[in-house]
Amino acid sequence: MGSVKLKLKTSQTLKDGTHPIIIQVLKDTKKAITTLGMSCSLEEWNAKTNLPKNRRASIICQKKLLEMEGLLFDGIDNGWTAKKIVSVFSGKDSAVLMFFEFLDEFLRDMTVGPSTMRGHEAKKNKFYVFLGNKDIRFKDIDYDLLKRYKRYLDDEGVKSANRYLKFIKRVYDVAVESDKFMPKSNPFKSFLFDKSIKGDTLNRNLSNEQVAKLLRMDSSNVNGRSLKNTTIDFWKFCFYMRGINLIDIAVLSPKDVKGDYLVFTREKLKTKTKRRQKVRIFPEARAIIDKYLNPKNDFVFPILKNGSDKDLNKKDHILYLSKLSTVNRNLKLVGEEMELDFVMTTMSARYSFINVAKQLEIPFLYLQEFVGHSTRSTTDIYMDVFPQEKIDEYHRMVIDSVLLLEEREECKNEA
Repeated sequence: MGSVKLKLKTSQTLKDGTHPIIIQVLKDTKKAITTLGMSCSLEEWNAKTNLPKNRRASIICQKKLLEMEGLLFDGIDNGWTAKKIVSVFSGKDSAVLMFFEFLDEFLRDMTVGPSTMRGHEAKKNKFYVFLGNKDIRFKDIDYDLLKRYKRYLDDEGVKSANRYLKFIKRVYDVAVESDKFMPKSNPFKSFLFDKSIKGDTLNRNLSNEQVAKLLRMDSSNVNGRSLKNTTIDFWKFCFYMRGINLIDIAVLSPKDVKGDYLVFTREKLKTKTKRRQKVRIFPEARAIIDKYLNPKNDFVFPILKNGSDKDLNKKDHILYLSKLSTVNRNLKLVGEEMELDFVMTTMSARYSFINVAKQLEIPFLYLQEFVGHSTRSTTDIYMDVFPQEKIDEYHRMVIDSVLLLEEREECKNEA
């Protein structure tokens, strides 16, 4: 294992007659020593406690000792030598690595889609502007700076401040893991990522009764399509298709509709996996597809134009973001009509579907499969794939549990 000791170096005497206070690290039979920049006379040194008799000096030494012991445990986990541990403690190991210089190299080595890269660039630029358009040394990124940055993001009205902080943490962690930088302490305290409680972030899933009410809303477009009716159709389709995301709805093509199933790869995961999702198209979802499907169009739904590619063309990506904004703006109005106590977005259909599934006590592994979060774990390997019939059965169960509420409500109204 290893040990840390505080010592008075009596073999060295300073001009004022005192001796340097040092810390000795022993690991794997190897020793390393560093000075604390403090000194003490032999008369003022307590040989029993190995600490200065002066209370203030003793407290400082004990803090330094605890810090070094913490680094020793890190060193044991990471395979550091005693010399490396002492270097980290003294700050010699974290001299002049610049954050944005390292970040640019980090981004160049990433294999992600254009839209994901644009998101990373936006997070990079936000931090750069906060710092006054200047680079910063890794060792100058401390808790106080990150706390000020979070406050800056909140003042800017950034709703996903945690994502911006997590992006910086990810780059920071890569620098540490690649042995480019060794911090003396971790500036990313857990409470930096605590989400402030706001009205529009609580309970973003609708109750079963509210889902039933929304599914009863007429979106037949008798007098031609309206943005409101189209928006309601998108929400319904998302719910009926196990919480499919709007981005996946936007890029669905007629060839993705294969008989009774929709077969596609989630846009969010395209750079990470080639695994395709297979979602049963029940009659309720089929009716919405039939309303919009035109085999001559590149896409099933009227979100992107023919020939659009949001991943390759910046203009197309901006068009998609604009459409998303319009859909969510209309959903907000629908939510206000329903007197919801939160701002409704397309994601609320996804949350609502999973909430209903949880109430039905559907097994967790199937919940993961529903929303495309299943991992290739040992369980997956043994199961090979989930039985499609069972997935469809649970899928239908969620829809029926809400539609039965709808039928009961209609019976009440008729009575």
